[in-house]
Amino acid sequence: MAGKKKMIPRRSGKNAYAKELKTKKELGLEIIRDWTAQLALDTIAMVLNDPDVMGHDVLGAKRLQKVCEGFNALWSDHLLALSSHDEAEYWRVKIDQAQARIFGPDYLHWHERYPFWDEKDTY
Repeated sequence: MAGKKKMIPRRSGKNAYAKELKTKKELGLEIIRDWTAQLALDTIAMVLNDPDVMGHDVLGAKRLQKVCEGFNALWSDHLLALSSHDEAEYWRVKIDQAQARIFGPDYLHWHERYPFWDEKDTY
């Protein structure tokens, strides 16, 4: 006499595993973005506080705090320039306009500052 067939458990974990992998990847990318911003701020602070670079016009802690606050206010919006977000082109233009205002006619355009840039390869 044949016994009852064993039921094979459904693989409900397959989608959960894929979701977990996606979440881990997104978290990793977020950490990279955060660390990149922090490393940029660390570098900016060190340069602006270095008398060999700035001469007697070094920035102290209070002014550097303002620089950091300004950086943090712009960072997330400026990241959109590197994405496929609807406002990406807007932010690239705004960044280029600011660079032109700051550096004058010698400023480098977006494609010169970001070699190999291709709007189709956004992240």
